[in-house]
Amino acid sequence: MPRAWTYERRIDDFFDRVEVVRHADGMECWEFSGKASNRGYYQFRLPDGTQPPAHRVSYEFFRGAIPEGLHLDHLCRNPCCVNPEHLEPVTIKENLNRGIHKNAVKTHCPQGHEYSEENTHYDPNGHRRCRLCQRQRNAENRLKPERQAYMKQYLKNYYEKNKKNKEN
Repeated sequence: MPRAWTYERRIDDFFDRVEVVRHADGMECWEFSGKASNRGYYQFRLPDGTQPPAHRVSYEFFRGAIPEGLHLDHLCRNPCCVNPEHLEPVTIKENLNRGIHKNAVKTHCPQGHEYSEENTHYDPNGHRRCRLCQRQRNAENRLKPERQAYMKQYLKNYYEKNKKNKEN
């Protein structure tokens, strides 16, 4: 008969999947092995059936709750590391800026506009957008005759539909 789901058992199971790896620079990563998500983070099944990322489980076990609205940044840049000393809660914007992501180091948009504070918009997911390019796209969409024709037809159909609904 399998052992009952207990807090102690889940902690044992968690640490059974952790291997301490010492890097040349002296950093000690706790590398977790298990099921990885499509984003490359390892997951750990909890008794309630949820599978949060293992680094979040480790942080919350050793440090407490992750502040609302913040994400954990792997200071070691190792997504399978669950060492709470290597995890820091930061905004998604900060996490993306710190990351070794090909777009994080770009200083200009594909059209050549500088990503300055005045010209950069961050969407809710933390992705940056060029304001000048967005203005150009908006202006082009307003000027296209086929776009205008589509909107006129859409509004005509919308008003006719609502008129019929009010009559019924």
